[in-house]
Amino acid sequence: FLMKTEVPFNLSSFEYSLAPGESADVMVDFDPLYKDNKQSHLIESQLNIVYRGHPQKDHIKLKGDIIFPNLDFETKNIQFGCILNDTKKIIRIKVTNTSKVIATYDWCFLEEHHKKPPIGTKKQTLKDDKHSPSALVDILPINSVLQPGESEYIEFSFFGLPNSKINGQVLCNVEGGPEYKLNITGEASQMAYTLDKSFIDFGKVTHTDSAQQEFTIKNTGKVPYNFNIDPSQGQAVELVDIIPNKGKINAGE
Repeated sequence: FLMKTEVPFNLSSFEYSLAPGESADVMVDFDPLYKDNKQSHLIESQLNIVYRGHPQKDHIKLKGDIIFPNLDFETKNIQFGCILNDTKKIIRIKVTNTSKVIATYDWCFLEEHHKKPPIGTKKQTLKDDKHSPSALVDILPINSVLQPGESEYIEFSFFGLPNSKINGQVLCNVEGGPEYKLNITGEASQMAYTLDKSFIDFGKVTHTDSAQQEFTIKNTGKVPYNFNIDPSQGQAVELVDIIPNKGKINAGE
């Protein structure tokens, strides 16, 4: 009789001939590394047996549970956007151990391809290194251990050195498991805005009437900011009503 199966299962022998009453041991091998991604998964197959000169076919179910320490991330894109120069922004993401074994992991910066100088300019000096992703971003905890099913939050802090910009990747290396790459982007800039009017003249208005004037605040920079208008001089507090007198203006608005 003949036996057949599929990867990741293998047999010590595929063909047997047995006399009446004779028996043989069949060794079934299982290769958990048949895939190189180190991802936990359950695989099911079967051992097929066919007999020479006989129509009967038998099947034996095969099952293999491949277990690696695996993590699941709430997101793999850390986007700080644009923040004000000399300020800090923190993003927290949730990471979960989805495997059946303990996951030990640590972080490092995979790439540091922040804004490169044009071709023909001098190479970056040590002074430029202060704008590298590893100098601008802090990760806490930098290493940790998670029990099966356990979760925790990872804190990414971006320090907005004046006019700095990052565009790279961080690498989460799991001991005995896969490597996870997370994209990380952000930049810092100064606040910039324009007013289309520097003086508002209502003209002559009788005490029984009211008048309206409009002016526009435009965010000409990259950083969103809040505004607050306070008519605190003279009689303006009692006579002038400003709508809205506070709010938030995003870049380009």
